[in-house]
Amino acid sequence: MKTQHIKVTAKHANKFPGIFVALINALLTFSVLPNAWSANQFWGAQPGGSPAAAGPGNWTTDPKILVWSNTATSAAGVAWVDGNVAHFLGKGGGFVMLTSNITAGGISFDLGASPFTIDTSFGAVLTIQGAGIVNNSTQTQTIDNGLSEGGAVGSTRFLNASKAGDATIINFFGSTTFFGTSSADSATITNSNGGKTDFSNTSTGGDAKITNSGGTFSGASGGLTEFFGTSTAGNATITNNGATATGAGAGFTIFNDTSTAGNATIANNGGVTQFLSTSTAGNATITNNGGVTQFFGTSTAGNATITNNGTSGIQAFAGSTVFSGTSTAGSATIIIFSAARR
Repeated sequence: MKTQHIKVTAKHANKFPGIFVALINALLTFSVLPNAWSANQFWGAQPGGSPAAAGPGNWTTDPKILVWSNTATSAAGVAWVDGNVAHFLGKGGGFVMLTSNITAGGISFDLGASPFTIDTSFGAVLTIQGAGIVNNSTQTQTIDNGLSEGGAVGSTRFLNASKAGDATIINFFGSTTFFGTSSADSATITNSNGGKTDFSNTSTGGDAKITNSGGTFSGASGGLTEFFGTSTAGNATITNNGATATGAGAGFTIFNDTSTAGNATIANNGGVTQFLSTSTAGNATITNNGGVTQFFGTSTAGNATITNNGTSGIQAFAGSTVFSGTSTAGSATIIIFSAARR
């Protein structure tokens, strides 16, 4: 597998006299100087696999607004090749905009890398394979699957056994999907205004922190997390919040097919968790703080512990657990409290 390196460092044009600048540029062309001398580099895979052997290359836009594309990212003659591993490094950091669909055999934020935000909001799909996301920096690294002004939404997909690492993933209208045996690992994921995260096949929520926010304006859906196939929430912490605007939807988590909540910790703070088909709550700990947990079809509460709490304030609502169809409480422990008014 080849490796490509993305490097962003600061370089000030006025710092050197013209002759000195020309000398530096010449040396860069022959890859003599260390990488730190080069500004806004996209390093392509070359024999030897090191950035020093790759030669200089410039991003196509301003240093803080970078372009990652199959056609316009790297230096002339060194195009991004799908399946390569992308390395982000350097102290510049920045906003990395996908302008085409990208397939990476892994994404590595190398030691010393500043914070990056990879943005798919112009309708691009970022597909991650291999080891997934590896963050060796001490910084928060973000993927933003948002909404463009033109109405396009972005998405990220994890395939095979790839992992999300400790990435921060924002699905604002956009989506993230885990396939195969992939894992959300220790990622922090926020779904809002119709943004969603899906787990398919035998994928897992790992130890991720997932928040499904309520809609923020009238007519807006809340964030959504869904599990399909035999996927599991693993040890994830999932929070479903209520809407923050009249006429907006609440945050939802839905278990479909034979999926399971595993050992997850789920809080319905005005939000909703649903179990459909033959899914199970497993050994999960579920707390309904004014929210609701619903069982449909032949689903079961398994061995879960479910607590129905009330909320306080002028408008106080009791949390609830509802069984419909031929669903069953299984061996679950269900604790019921009243809503607290004041």
